[in-house]
Amino acid sequence: MDLTTRIEPTQEWKGTKITFDPDSSPKAWEYYKHVYGDLCCDYDLNNICFFEYVDKGEYKGNYTTEFSSGKSGSRLYALKKDAFPLDENGMYYPACLRLSGETDFNFNDYKIRIFKDYLRNGEDLNLLASCSDKHHTLVNFSLMQTVGNMQALKSKGLSIGNGRYEWADRLDSFVYILDQYFKDRNDGTSLLILNAGLNANLLKNYLSQFKDAYEYCNSVYLIDDDLIDRLLANGSKPLSCENVAKEYLLLANEFWKQKASAW
Repeated sequence: MDLTTRIEPTQEWKGTKITFDPDSSPKAWEYYKHVYGDLCCDYDLNNICFFEYVDKGEYKGNYTTEFSSGKSGSRLYALKKDAFPLDENGMYYPACLRLSGETDFNFNDYKIRIFKDYLRNGEDLNLLASCSDKHHTLVNFSLMQTVGNMQALKSKGLSIGNGRYEWADRLDSFVYILDQYFKDRNDGTSLLILNAGLNANLLKNYLSQFKDAYEYCNSVYLIDDDLIDRLLANGSKPLSCENVAKEYLLLANEFWKQKASAW
């Protein structure tokens, strides 16, 4: 399996061509099943499904595994094995723990423009272009718990005051925020818990399988403690200068190297 091949969004699922978010597509799930079989043994990785919010009808406020035609950016999920359906056909569920894919280092067009504002020389810009080539590749995909909205927290990133956030979708800052949570799990002011809303307890339940941010990153991202230290150091800093931006690119490349080697 080539971890650097670009994963295209349009793929076939059960005989139908569907536009997926690449990190939660059928091809991504083939990779996840190889990588996360032991870590995610409580989740049904062999029966991935759609899981869309129902906004009307008998099951309003719950979720359906039925595909919504005409929707772009579809996502596939693995439900916890003890998830119990609301109907005899197994098509409707309440909110429950479930995993989906996440793009680790986000180098889409918008993020590229953000980083270009801080990079000054041609060598750094070439490094940025190289990083963007890995944006939708398997080596840049990992599983993340959906309940508790960690994806949205990662996208928001560091708080920069007055209710504003960076919105740079930085993995290093996500790891820093995760580390802050683990250092005081009972702190109700944790960004992780505040962002989880009504699902905070479900998210805590999921994260309880890890003793700290290091174990989380070792298990989910397949990286060593030295790289985690570097992620934490850079992730605590706002994206406000060339040094932070360049270090982020170097971190991304080391991350992909370690992840590919571990797999």
